[in-house]
Amino acid sequence: MHKICSEEASMASLFLNEKLDGEETGMKRLYGKTLTLAILVAIMAGSSQVQASNWDEWSRDAHGGEFDNNNNLNIDEDTTVPHLAGGYAGVSFDGYYTGHVRENSVSITNGTVKITGGKEPYSAQFWGGGVAGGAGRAEAWGNQVTVSGQGKIIGDNYQPNVHGGIGTEADYNSVSIKDHGALVNVGNVNGGCAYGMYTHYKADYHAYHNEVDFESDGISSIHGDICGGWAEKASGENKVTFNNGTITLEGDIIGGNSRGGNSSDARSFKNSVFVRNKAELHIDGEIIGGDGDSSATQNQVVIATDKPVTGTVAIMGGAGETSKHNLVSIQNSSIESGYYIAGGEGAIDCSKNTVILGGKATVSALGITGGFIYNDEDDGGQYSAEENLVSLDSPASVTAVAVGGGAAINASRNFLDLKGTVHGYLLAGAGACNENDYFKAGSSTVTGNVVNLAGAKLVPIKLDDPLIKDYTESEDYKPYVGLLKKPGESIHVGGGALLVGGKAKDNTVNLSGTMDLSQANLYGWITGPELLENPSELDELLEQNLDTTVDHSGNTLNVGYTAEMTTDKAGNSSITGKAADWHGSKVQGIYNFDKIAFYNVDHSQPALTVTDTVSLPDNVKLDLDHFTPSSSPEDSVIKDDVLIDASGASAVKGLDKLYESGKDKYQQSVTRTYVNGGVTVTGKDGLALSNDNKLYYGLHSLDDITYKTIDWKTGGTVLTLADSQKFDLADTKVHTEDIGFTAKSLETITKAGDYAMTLLDTQGNKTLSAGNLTTKKGTWNVGNALEGTGEASLDKNGNVVYHLDTVEKHQTPEQPEIKVDASKQTHNALIANEAALGTLAAGRDRMEGVLDTFNGQEGGVFTFASIGGSKDKYDTGSQSSTYTWNGLAGVGNDVALKNGDFSYGIFYEYGKGHYDVDGAGYTGSGDAHYSGGGLMAKYVARNKNYGEASLHFGQLKNNADSVLHSRGGSAYGYDTSSNYWSGHVGFGHIFDLTNQTASTSRGGTERASRDLDVYGKYFYTHVGGDNFHAGDADYQLDDLNSNLMRIGARLNNRSGRNDYYCGLAWDYEFEGESNGTVSAAGLSARIREADIGGSSMMAEAGWKLEATNDSPWDVDLSVRAYAGQHKGIGGNLFVGYHF
Repeated sequence: MHKICSEEASMASLFLNEKLDGEETGMKRLYGKTLTLAILVAIMAGSSQVQASNWDEWSRDAHGGEFDNNNNLNIDEDTTVPHLAGGYAGVSFDGYYTGHVRENSVSITNGTVKITGGKEPYSAQFWGGGVAGGAGRAEAWGNQVTVSGQGKIIGDNYQPNVHGGIGTEADYNSVSIKDHGALVNVGNVNGGCAYGMYTHYKADYHAYHNEVDFESDGISSIHGDICGGWAEKASGENKVTFNNGTITLEGDIIGGNSRGGNSSDARSFKNSVFVRNKAELHIDGEIIGGDGDSSATQNQVVIATDKPVTGTVAIMGGAGETSKHNLVSIQNSSIESGYYIAGGEGAIDCSKNTVILGGKATVSALGITGGFIYNDEDDGGQYSAEENLVSLDSPASVTAVAVGGGAAINASRNFLDLKGTVHGYLLAGAGACNENDYFKAGSSTVTGNVVNLAGAKLVPIKLDDPLIKDYTESEDYKPYVGLLKKPGESIHVGGGALLVGGKAKDNTVNLSGTMDLSQANLYGWITGPELLENPSELDELLEQNLDTTVDHSGNTLNVGYTAEMTTDKAGNSSITGKAADWHGSKVQGIYNFDKIAFYNVDHSQPALTVTDTVSLPDNVKLDLDHFTPSSSPEDSVIKDDVLIDASGASAVKGLDKLYESGKDKYQQSVTRTYVNGGVTVTGKDGLALSNDNKLYYGLHSLDDITYKTIDWKTGGTVLTLADSQKFDLADTKVHTEDIGFTAKSLETITKAGDYAMTLLDTQGNKTLSAGNLTTKKGTWNVGNALEGTGEASLDKNGNVVYHLDTVEKHQTPEQPEIKVDASKQTHNALIANEAALGTLAAGRDRMEGVLDTFNGQEGGVFTFASIGGSKDKYDTGSQSSTYTWNGLAGVGNDVALKNGDFSYGIFYEYGKGHYDVDGAGYTGSGDAHYSGGGLMAKYVARNKNYGEASLHFGQLKNNADSVLHSRGGSAYGYDTSSNYWSGHVGFGHIFDLTNQTASTSRGGTERASRDLDVYGKYFYTHVGGDNFHAGDADYQLDDLNSNLMRIGARLNNRSGRNDYYCGLAWDYEFEGESNGTVSAAGLSARIREADIGGSSMMAEAGWKLEATNDSPWDVDLSVRAYAGQHKGIGGNLFVGYHF
């Protein structure tokens, strides 16, 4: 077994000069010049030393047998014995020792077992006595010791060891303390122990899957170590679990231990220590997930207990020559660790180890690191700590002198992620020092390390904090503490830390969230002497000239940025970041950054307000490539962003270099939007550095200010020009030709005199002239629906003011009102209404085609259907084009009367059309469809006179998806639904053009082979009104009426069943006017009407196959064309069947 003692875990750890366990530890008392330098070493580094406590030597001639298996020793009463074992085996064959023990057990319930020691049984001497489930000189498998009920194991003037199983190979052995059981005054406790001393058995010396489990609520006191599995060569997948009870321990807790043997390949992997639930630990030692001489991999310590864990020397996920993928996780627990907490400790390679502190955890330790290298060999090795992580979540809290992602002579890509509270002195992504010669930089390197501050709370550790009080008040150490820079008043944060000098490249500090950094100094890289108030005093004290030269590049401060470290399935780690809101401002100092980049900042305050020191190198660069300027769309003030305000700093160096690096690069033409996109500003951006050390970025010249849709602010201001005196507005143009106001804002105008507001407050800048207002008298707009007039002008202070034009009310002339008209594009809503009427009107052709077949040739009941399509264009003052398919179907009857024939029918009609409208510079489209039903009738007299009539009702729906538009051109969709009714009457006379009779109806009407049908018809259609909302406006569509007269003639040529015909007609629409009103913000106006009234010509041609007694089918194919007010062409198919 061994004890690991910190030598350089943290700065204050080197103040310690004590003895642990009554023995001199590996700590060296450092005096004079060495002490002060060691303080700086401890900032970045940590180490361990091994002290072996060998087994007592027992006689070599034990004879316990070769096998001892499946023994069960149960004790439920008080017992006093020297030693106790469920099974033991040991035998010698020709000088080779062996002895297998399997599945033996010791179970103690409700009794107290006192172990007195003394001379062991003859065959038990090799295992050292105490209590063992099974003890042998070969394989120990599945053995266990269980203490339950009120059971106890007590050392009586002797500290016995407790082993689940011990042999040269130990697997699946366990020690379990349950119920109210306890171990009192015992030595080491091992789940399984693979021990090879004084045996020649050729074994692997490994310990796998062994366990120590404390479930008891009792109180245990242990003077040695607790180890899940101990082996000279390999320990894997062992664990120690504490779920309950109070344990006082003078040794270490180790999940799996592979140290102290003679193997050069002692490794420890996948071992665990769990402290959970109600377990309370008081430890004068270390907690280690896995400890191996050669390697420690994938070991873990997980602490999540409601009770305190106190006194630990150190907590480590894994420790070995190489240490990788180890974990320490502390959640919602209170931890006091005397020296340090580390994900991993290594001597050559320490990588990908993690410390996670979360929940309501409160942790105290001199140092906390993801992984560190300790190697005191003077061999010039390039030992590295890479990709280690420390994560502190909110609301977890840490008190530590130093916290870092990793530490080694070569530390790269380590990550310190802070969201919780830190009371500390130094925080770093990683630290490096030359352990071969602390005075020289050597090859010390920190590369690509990251400190991610995301809403963290940083508080300087106070000198009277209990963690360090004993040291800071010691007379021996006060002089050295006094050399430090503002101890107790400042906390130092560095992307990379170097003991004296070396290389610092691409280290980063990220800032996001809300933080108070008024006591924090931020460094791209930091060296030990920079932590001293006067570094030259250190040289004098040490009588050394320290090598503080730093080769630096790429060290970056990201403001308004956050990052995270992720690991893929293959175990490869990567650090990725993105812009994130930053709401902090004050920082004590910024030092040693090669680049400062700004992302998302709070524009209401300076991004960084430096209260003490700015110290930047000559090569510093400014990065605004991803910066979001203050002209976010909701802003109403044109102002500069203050990137850095160092006006209150006591020392400023390099801020001018930062300005010089970006003044040309970031002087560029830009277009910005303000007031929720209602104002567009074009001009040039640029940097400025004031005489009082303020670095600004923003618009430095204004070319155009263009107003579009904004809120009306009675007596208020739309846009303010902050820092106005830097602008020369002589060439600035102000555009109001497209100005518009939101309907909701105009509703606030309720009384006379409230019809003016300030468009641009120049804050006393009078360089803008009236000639710069491109549209003085012009129109304004509400939702692209209503238009009024107004005037832009300059007031006496140089501000741009806008006045709405008003008219007097006749009833109350002292209270004028705003005069508005409907905008031109509202006319499109009425065109769309006419287009829907056109879809309905196309159904007339289908109905006329049916009535033309009502001739009394075949009596009785018949059915019919008519379907057709057309393309129609109406001149409405603008234009609409409709593509329609419609039809009807019904049933009718022919009745022969004394003087002629009477036919009648009922029908269902349906039609659908797609239309395009083009008016007022806007085009749009929509769909209309109707459905309804009605009846029709026709009487034909023997004297060739006839009359016809129809009446039908239904519903007309209009889906206008892109008829209306916003001022920006985006479409407003709307739907309407209206009832309609329509009817017609018609009269005509048929003139025979030959004496040849083609047929005679059942009513006695003769039809000539050739005749001319002359007619006159009147059609009436009524469509009800509707209303809808589009954009900011409400629309009311009035009722729509059509009064169409048609006068025409048709020439028929009959031959047998065939009738070939053609005709001409003149149409005149007497009405066809569509009207409506648009309103918004309590204002309204009539929309310019759309009108399809006027003359059109119709030409038709077709072929009809008439029904006979032998063939009851009627067929009619026809085509019609229109010219004039109504233009179009269409076709129709009619089919009828007589029963």
